[in-house]
Amino acid sequence: MRRVGIVSLIPMLLAIQTEVSASDYLGEIVVVESQPVVTRISNTFELTRDIVEARGDRSLEQTLEVIPSLNIRYGGQGVPRIDLRGLRTRHIKFLVNGVPFNSTFDGQFDPTFIAVSQVDRLKVITSGISELYGAGAFGVIDVLTRSQHKRHLKLNAEIGEGEQKHLSAQLGNNEDNHSYYLNVTHRSRDYFELSEDFDSTAYEDGGKRMNSDRERNTGFGSFSLAVTPDLKIGLNGSFLSGDYGIPSTTIKDDFASKPSFKRIENQQGYALQGSFSYNPDSSYFVRGWLYRNDLEQDENSYDDAGYDSISDETIKGSYLTTTDSRIMGLGVQSGYHFNDNSRLTLALDAHKDQWDQEGLIRDAALSSAGKGGSGGSGAGSGGGKGSGSAGGGNVTRYGLRGLDEEAEINAYSLMAEFEVDITDKFSVVAGGGHHRQSPRRLSEVSDESDESFLLGAGYRLNSQIELTASIARKIRLPSIRNLYDAVRGNPELNSEVIEELAAKLSYQFPEQPTEIQIAFFRNDIKDFIQRDRTSEIFENIEKSKIEGLEISLATQPFETLNVRFGYSYQQSEDLTRTGRDELTNTPGQIANLDINYQVAKSIFLHSNYRFVGDQYYYSKDTPLQKARLKDISRLDLQLSWRPLQNRLSAYMGVKNILDKDFADEYALPSAGRTFVVGIHWQQ
Repeated sequence: MRRVGIVSLIPMLLAIQTEVSASDYLGEIVVVESQPVVTRISNTFELTRDIVEARGDRSLEQTLEVIPSLNIRYGGQGVPRIDLRGLRTRHIKFLVNGVPFNSTFDGQFDPTFIAVSQVDRLKVITSGISELYGAGAFGVIDVLTRSQHKRHLKLNAEIGEGEQKHLSAQLGNNEDNHSYYLNVTHRSRDYFELSEDFDSTAYEDGGKRMNSDRERNTGFGSFSLAVTPDLKIGLNGSFLSGDYGIPSTTIKDDFASKPSFKRIENQQGYALQGSFSYNPDSSYFVRGWLYRNDLEQDENSYDDAGYDSISDETIKGSYLTTTDSRIMGLGVQSGYHFNDNSRLTLALDAHKDQWDQEGLIRDAALSSAGKGGSGGSGAGSGGGKGSGSAGGGNVTRYGLRGLDEEAEINAYSLMAEFEVDITDKFSVVAGGGHHRQSPRRLSEVSDESDESFLLGAGYRLNSQIELTASIARKIRLPSIRNLYDAVRGNPELNSEVIEELAAKLSYQFPEQPTEIQIAFFRNDIKDFIQRDRTSEIFENIEKSKIEGLEISLATQPFETLNVRFGYSYQQSEDLTRTGRDELTNTPGQIANLDINYQVAKSIFLHSNYRFVGDQYYYSKDTPLQKARLKDISRLDLQLSWRPLQNRLSAYMGVKNILDKDFADEYALPSAGRTFVVGIHWQQ
């Protein structure tokens, strides 16, 4: 029996125990039974379904907020973007049962693809990351869906402001040698309300946020079978459909991106995975999986807030496109335990990423239309000849052109990791990886390879105190968008490289359910890929640095109260002498206080306070101007009624109860006060 939620984790509920073995999650990349040392050394935060349900989370991004140094931005694409220790969403490997859900186009991911009701365990790894995760894993979010549970049926219904709806149903069972699980979820809203303190602008008048509607339908199914005591096989499948609006910037100035009118429509996706685990004895294992992940959607940018036309020839860049992306791959791991103290794991990961896009875009410059759109000689206001009030200067017009583009990347990684317990108190791990990819677009074919490594050690002073440290070199190869995007692509980009130094101190208070963790990290980043605000072309920032300190505390001072607190302080520095002092959208401080309190026998109160501060941003054009984003201070509350002997429970909650006006990014305001109510039934 092992303690889930206390694996280098701190800001989680304490003393939650469950029977879980490696074979229960066939798609899990790193399992504690096979790689115990790297599991201890890595800075890993783990949440179980019990924690998620106790918090009342209804979205994955909401659950992730408890992780120190994790910042969530609803940026210019209208979906949550996850930054971890100042690193961007594309630097985080997002896995669902071992299947990568990062976009083949730009390497980013949308956490709303996964309904939180499907989550059984969630691991977030911020440093000391195992080499077995492969290239691009500067951080890891590893989602393990529900399996291996007794027969159950659960239904949930929630409604809220903005015509918000959340409906889910799940069914599962675990027999002697097989198990299954099914889940369907519907989430939608027509809009979200802005804070009453929001000042209206020419592009947003307040109240209902323009173009903030969203609909998402998801389904998931899994089946696992123990063919023999040594061999287990599994099959997972999922689908999603929906559409959503991308709210525009509300200001037009030197700092904000130009207001736009974009939507994602007719979104359809599915993922399939087959997996196996073979453990003939305690010294050897082999595991593997095959997977495919497809997503097709219409990506449209319109002329105006009517969201129905791209006919205006004076507006450059409007488009109607259909994009299809696919990931097909396989992974294999084989491990051998030489004895009780040393272990070796070898791994192969190979995948093909494909992307194609077709449609129309208005960006082909036409001949100038002469002076003034309505000028020329004619009856002026006084009846005589005049130039017309709209005259004055040439007007550039743009024609439509067809889009029919495709690109693909073939990539593979070979990894090895060795662990040894030198003494009962001192352990080390060493790993390395070779990574290669071959991007192709039309007749252009290139080839790029690089290496990564991890060295780590852990020392347990006694039953309460443990020290760990690691150094690592991680690489991320450029994505299809980085290389070949029609507007911003740069085929000359180099791989992003991070050289990481991390250390942490964990202290478990004797005979008390209280644990504290202090972690230090420094990331030296070479060739950081970032869009140039003037040229719009992706470029490598020669060198940058992010370093910081995290403090995490989890405690249960008495049976009815659980408290989790996390605080991070970090500094980023742009060392390229471009005029930027730090990296944009990189908070200097993040704090999170999470409290669960049992008010009465069947009444529970959950509160969460979140602070994000010290963020800076820069103007689009030189000479660069610097400004500070308003600090975020948000309080959420939820009251639940959960009678112990009743299958029916209910809850009501309010997000941003103080109705604070804030923005995750400049000129992109977040939701104001929002009320929700819901009911839950289980058999």
